[in-house]
Order: sequence, then C-alpha cells, then structure tokens
Amino acid sequence: MEIIGKVKKILDLRVYKNNFKKRELLIKTEEQYPQILIIEFILDKTKLLNSLKPDDKIKIFINLKGKQWTTKTGETRFFNSIQGWKIENMIENMIENMTEGSSLKTKTKTKTKTKTKTKTKTDMTEKKKKKKKQKDDEKQKDDDDDDNEDNEDNEDNEDNEDNEDNEDNEDNEDNEFDELPF
Repeated sequence: MEIIGKVKKILDLRVYKNNFKKRELLIKTEEQYPQILIIEFILDKTKLLNSLKPDDKIKIFINLKGKQWTTKTGETRFFNSIQGWKIENMIENMIENMTEGSSLKTKTKTKTKTKTKTKTKTDMTEKKKKKKKQKDDEKQKDDDDDDNEDNEDNEDNEDNEDNEDNEDNEDNEDNEFDELPF
C-alpha cells in the first residue's frame, strides 16, 4: 500500500531496549478528506527520514500491522500501526520523469534520424537505380537510332544501287531499241 501527502513533522529518533530504533513521521494526505497520519519507521528504515523536511510532497510505501496486547490488569487490547518501508520524493520523481521524457525524446529523435537516414539511403538507392535505368534506356535508344540510321543508310544504298541498276537497265533499254529494226 502507499500513502501520498505532505510531511507535517518528523519526530526524533527513539532507541529502546536491545537497541530497537523507532522514528515517526506525521503526514497530511492529499485526498477529498485529508487525514493526518502517524507513520512509524523502525530499525534501519529510520534513516529514510534523514533527507526529508516539512512540506515535502512524498509517497510512502506502508504495511499495516496489528498487535494484541494484554494490560497489567489482564485486559486484552488490540492496536494497529502503520509501518513505512520506502519513501519516494514526488518532486524528485517528477524531475526524473521529465528527464526520462527528454531522454525518451532524444531516443525518439535518434530513432527518427535513423529511420530518416535509412529512408534517405533507400531513396538514394532508388534514385541511383532510376538514373541508371534512364541512362540504359537512353543508351538503348541511341543504339536503336544508330541501327535505324544504319538501316536507312543501307536502304539508301540499296535504293542507289537499284537506281543505278535501273539507269543501267534504261541505258540498255535504249540500246535495245536502237537495235530493233522498226
């Protein structure tokens, strides 16, 4: 269990028989109906109160203890105690959380940067691939154009040869007509 509140008063250390140590703290809870509670710390846990001062906002982790007690007259009585075993300073926790939040932001930024770098590398690789493909396409187109030019040249040559043949044929035809007796 835990109790959250403000320190009202820290009582002095008391030492009993057999070196049993006990120190108590008064805390005012922060709830709809605030309560002032006394929390006891025993043995080595008494040291937890050394760094506290009045008005500190704290969270105390507690155990509830119940005991039976018999008076000198033989009457049986019961009593409860609230025993603290851990204290967290709420302000320090808030500061830690804020610090953790900023380190979380830093981690997030680092992850984002890493993702961005990875994405950028991927984008660069994609751009390089596109550029290479464009170059290859252009080269292929140039090669095709060269082939077409060669084909055109060949066609021109063939046309020229055909023309020359035709001219030769025409010359021959003229000659043929000359030889005819008509």
